Amino acid sequence: MSERKRNPSTNVKKYAKPRPLLTGTRTVSRRSAAYLVKGLVCDIRTARASLLRCAGLFAFCGKQSTPTPTPTPSTVAEVKAGSITVSGKVNEAGSIIADLSAEKIAEAVAAADKGKVVIDVRPAAGERAADSTIIKVPLKNLIAGAEVQELSIVSGSVTVHLPVKPEQGVIAANAGMAELRISHVKAESLPKAREGHVFDIELIVDGKEVTGFNGRSVQVEMSYAAQDSEKAHQLVIYRLNDDGSVRVMKDFKYENGVFRFYPEEAGIYAVGYADVSFKDAGQAPWAQDIIEALASREIIAGTGNDEFSPQREVTRAEFLQLLVSALNLQANGAAASFTDVQESDWYAQVISVAAELGIVKVKADGSFAPNEAITREDMAVLTVRALALLDRQQAEAAQSGAFSDGAQVASYAQEAVETLTSQGLIKGFTDGSFKPKETASRAQAAAIIYRLLDLS
Repeated sequence: MSERKRNPSTNVKKYAKPRPLLTGTRTVSRRSAAYLVKGLVCDIRTARASLLRCAGLFAFCGKQSTPTPTPTPSTVAEVKAGSITVSGKVNEAGSIIADLSAEKIAEAVAAADKGKVVIDVRPAAGERAADSTIIKVPLKNLIAGAEVQELSIVSGSVTVHLPVKPEQGVIAANAGMAELRISHVKAESLPKAREGHVFDIELIVDGKEVTGFNGRSVQVEMSYAAQDSEKAHQLVIYRLNDDGSVRVMKDFKYENGVFRFYPEEAGIYAVGYADVSFKDAGQAPWAQDIIEALASREIIAGTGNDEFSPQREVTRAEFLQLLVSALNLQANGAAASFTDVQESDWYAQVISVAAELGIVKVKADGSFAPNEAITREDMAVLTVRALALLDRQQAEAAQSGAFSDGAQVASYAQEAVETLTSQGLIKGFTDGSFKPKETASRAQAAAIIYRLLDLS
């Protein structure tokens, strides 16, 4: 499914201008005005007489005035091969403010590599680490640059990849100035988070805050070195909701010390750890890490008493719930016309969403059979339909006969099995068979969901 094109002007709210940190005035009366000359304050009449006695227009008591020094710029930007490195001073508020010129952006666009301009903002030599980074970028040359599709902004351990083309639904064609703010947040606001790895990400375009990121348009990277006591597959990304609650991101990857995820909106994101285990996960040792990883992301849950029951059959409704939840699939959810699905059933909503999206279809007798154990070939059919909705690059279907029992796969499931085999989403058994008619276990269902997420 192609991403919906959203008018960026519909997902913005007025961004209030910050109040000045310091204000001050000095009042000088007409009758007793004073001059400050090399630290000496004189009444205006005395100063006039003294100036007449002393040589030189700006001399006072034989001392020469000191020229006002040229202020040192707060940031220095260097352009090289499509990348702009900004070295900045950290101000009293703990921020680096990088206000880039249109000329620097134009220079970077002209030398951009692989359709991307990179801006790397860091403290100048001798400066302390910044609490926040504010990057102001004129957009005209980025939008107009035919080869440039993405603006990547690096601030310490965080990188934000912004799409710059209007059709990608984040920045409008007539946008003039973008301002990205990346700020450290104390971990106390997210008790499960790792200190030093909590960030507030804000995007402001022409003075208005952009709240929605149009699906998978914006990508964020966060660097994090796992501790010795942490299992990499149980590291997670948390999102702090507006009401103070915490939500676990489901669709992210952690590789080589870097998290990559697609936030749906601006806000506070954090690295965290969810230590979830099941005492019977060892019954399917090949899937234990997969089960723990999905449980950490709150995609799957146990069956009670700290057990997962990995060998138990999974029903059609249960697998559909996993599929829709893991991929965050949404629709109006109008009541589906299945004879065996009632509005009061726990799975009624998810089946309605799946039916509206075309993932499930009514059987000849008008039923769905939600409580029936799902076969391996039917699991493949539902998965490939969901995969088509994500509009991701798909590999060519495998050659027919990839499995020793390929001829036993039903005609309606043949293409789905071949496609998912090519994607590496489903695997056969050690004897080379697929066993399409066998019912799928909870461990097998977890594995296919995990691999599907790993495509992101």
